[in-house]
Amino acid sequence: MQTPTLVTGRRCAIYTRKSFDPPFGQEVTSLESQRAICFCYIASQQHKHWAELGKPYDDSGRSGANLVRPALQELLADIEQRLADIVVVYKLDRITRTLLDFVRLIDFFDRYGVAFVSITQTFDTSDSMGRLIRNILLTFAQFAREIASDRMRDKKMVMKQRGLWTGGDADRLPPQEGPAGGQQYGGLGSAMHLRDLCRNQARFRDVQTSHRRHPQAQSLAFKIGAKEG
Repeated sequence: MQTPTLVTGRRCAIYTRKSFDPPFGQEVTSLESQRAICFCYIASQQHKHWAELGKPYDDSGRSGANLVRPALQELLADIEQRLADIVVVYKLDRITRTLLDFVRLIDFFDRYGVAFVSITQTFDTSDSMGRLIRNILLTFAQFAREIASDRMRDKKMVMKQRGLWTGGDADRLPPQEGPAGGQQYGGLGSAMHLRDLCRNQARFRDVQTSHRRHPQAQSLAFKIGAKEG
């Protein structure tokens, strides 16, 4: 593992990614191009005391659909060690292709006081405009999560109204013979067959007995003892 070069000023970590490994013998790769452009941008910000760390964070042949990438994980570990102040990428999709992961990364960077810069989109959270854009993106991400939650809640409500199984522990009991010869899984007093809830006759009497004795019962153990007696 290469140790970041000791620099003064604001330490900039350059992250590059390419989805496919470059062909063997290719003189200039996409990773090198990304790094060169980022290096030139950092050099143009010397008046802000920016300086490159000198440690490469290059993921070759890695998808941007998730965060499971060796160089990215190494970068995050170095940020936790307070070894970087700014993360610089060529384009936003180089660090991630999903909004949810982007929000997670921005959240992580904020926690450690690290700015994020995307050169081609002029996205820079080290200034006020960049932070405004970041907050707008975070707001939309939160809105998307709440919309998805509302949609799932409404779906479950409709399923319950139709007597459909919406989850839970219906599979705790062994399979029983269901309608039309199919298998069904029963919970206490109910059964599930092809996502339809129906009465489990073998357990329904126990449920009725429990509800009838509940007002007089002092504890669950008392009810069980009374039932067994």
